Amino acid sequence: MRCIGSDYVTARVVMDPGDSSMVILALEFGSTVNIPLRDIVYMSEVGGGWIDRMKADIAAGVNFTKANNLRQFNLVANAGYYTDKWSVNGSGNSIFSQQDDVDATRRTDATISGKLYLRRARDVQEQRIGR
Repeated sequence: MRCIGSDYVTARVVMDPGDSSMVILALEFGSTVNIPLRDIVYMSEVGGGWIDRMKADIAAGVNFTKANNLRQFNLVANAGYYTDKWSVNGSGNSIFSQQDDVDATRRTDATISGKLYLRRARDVQEQRIGR
């Protein structure tokens, strides 16, 4: 999870029963933090087995243009694996095009990236769930 003004945090999320605009984050080692729901920027579930932590998608497209008899095919693929401590992502993109009076073109690019989530305990203000 990422909150405004903080780094990534791994926690179990519980709605605050006393205030629907607040969320209780149950952090490691039993500590908790109450934060406004509106401050949560991004939240992703990391759980289950290894297959549940994988995400992948493929998209394909075809374009035909009457002018110059253009025929274009593109293929995009993305894949990632996510844990509570790190993630790795890869993507690829290929475009093939052919038209009258011009050589056929082919462009392919790929990227791979990884992230290591570091915990910054000093940014976390511990509170008790009970008020």
